[in-house]
Amino acid sequence: MEMTDYSGPYKHDLKFEDFSKDFLIKLMHSWQKAYMRLSAFWYQAVMERSGMDIADECNLEVWSKVGEKVVPKFAHIGKVEPKTVLDALKVVQLAPDSHVGSELFAGEVDIKNDNHVITRTTHCAPLEFFEKAAPQRME
Repeated sequence: MEMTDYSGPYKHDLKFEDFSKDFLIKLMHSWQKAYMRLSAFWYQAVMERSGMDIADECNLEVWSKVGEKVVPKFAHIGKVEPKTVLDALKVVQLAPDSHVGSELFAGEVDIKNDNHVITRTTHCAPLEFFEKAAPQRME
């Protein structure tokens, strides 16, 4: 029987498969926000210790490594072979910081062909946060 929450007894052999789809979706939304906050907390800690220039350099290095080492795993799991721009967008949708199911981002996509796609972001919660809380990081 699928669990709709974890309010019952501790289950030592717990598996994701034990939970209902609705519960897993809620959990994924929470993970998505946690993933984004982790990045922000990490950046803030580096900036406070070493300054914004070092934090910016580290941020670029870390996110480049995520693109190199982590994003290909999303492509593999999703069985997407990124040969076109549209394929690449499919892979990006599988990442935790994507717009999928998110209140963080909204936008539109105009697909001209597989290698000509115009995207328009109409809502970006991290950008709105930084505009108010840390405008110095907007550069």
